[in-house]
Amino acid sequence: MKKAVVNYLKPAAVMAAVIISLAGCGKKEIKTVFDIDVSDYIEEVDYSNIAVSVPAASTVSDEEAKSVADKQYLQLAQITKAYGQVSELITDRAVQEGDVIDLDYSGKKDGVQFDGGTATGQSLWIGSHSFIDGFEDGLIGVKPGETVDLNLTFPDPYTNPDLAGADVVFTCTVNGIIPEKDILAYFNQSYGSDVGTYDDFLIYIKDTLQQGAQRQYETAVNNAIVEHLIDNVNVKKEFPSQLILAYQQKAQDELDTNATYYNTTADEYAQQAFGKTANEYVQDTSYDQLKMDAVMAYIGKKENLFISNEEMETRLRELLLSYGYEDYEDALEKLQIDLEQYKVYFLEEDVVNFLRNKVTVSEN
Repeated sequence: MKKAVVNYLKPAAVMAAVIISLAGCGKKEIKTVFDIDVSDYIEEVDYSNIAVSVPAASTVSDEEAKSVADKQYLQLAQITKAYGQVSELITDRAVQEGDVIDLDYSGKKDGVQFDGGTATGQSLWIGSHSFIDGFEDGLIGVKPGETVDLNLTFPDPYTNPDLAGADVVFTCTVNGIIPEKDILAYFNQSYGSDVGTYDDFLIYIKDTLQQGAQRQYETAVNNAIVEHLIDNVNVKKEFPSQLILAYQQKAQDELDTNATYYNTTADEYAQQAFGKTANEYVQDTSYDQLKMDAVMAYIGKKENLFISNEEMETRLRELLLSYGYEDYEDALEKLQIDLEQYKVYFLEEDVVNFLRNKVTVSEN
């Protein structure tokens, strides 16, 4: 089972704090680890010499980037056309390598149309090798409005055994060429980018993939740091029962939500996803989460990393804005945000960032 550390990276799940209030029976209400002196409950934490090992960050090759870019470019062409974002098909020149064309075709074997061999308004990128050998090459030099017959042979073996090695004829009509500028204009509009050619698009995709790989690496390091802390913190006195019950309730609520989403029971979901009963999952996950919050609060207090309510609000506003919520007060109401939860989240973020400068990272 993955430890509760995964919540550190999911602010929308909100993290590690408590969202319920329990009757205090005259005692101070304990809602989060901020309501206790964590040094009373955990032994001294040595975080001066943490060493973790994670897989090295992957490097995106030119071949990998082009494979992804080619698929996305063709999808963009299809979406651009489907959403009426094509200014006008190019019809005054013949098809060239690299063009995305609008095509009608009908395939026949022994004079009879075969299933899956007919399409109208198909977007095809010449040079993408998405059709059988000879199909795309056979359309180079064809002018929009022209119809040609392509005498081709399916490969053997082929996914459809009935067509494996078969000689067929594709009757094709090129309706026009989809302008590259329209495809890229739609992409720029959708993603806030500024690419002007396919080569620019390819560079953008490779950079994006590499940034994603780096983020995965940083996530792995952050998780390894937190897991190290959880594994090495010793509890010297049991946490307050209010806090334990609150964390258990939070874990149970999340489990119930997931079970409902998958239309199953909490026990069945916990068994399938984690190999545990619902009760085992709740007990283990909630306690790991509580230990994590306690050690974060311990380090935060020692290093003076606690933030004021004003700073917390500023950061929460920025976070909500990044998710598209421009109206802060409206977002708080709609999302039913508990500000104490995010205060814990930001503490976790700050503690991990602080520790990154002290951690020795090796790559496996």
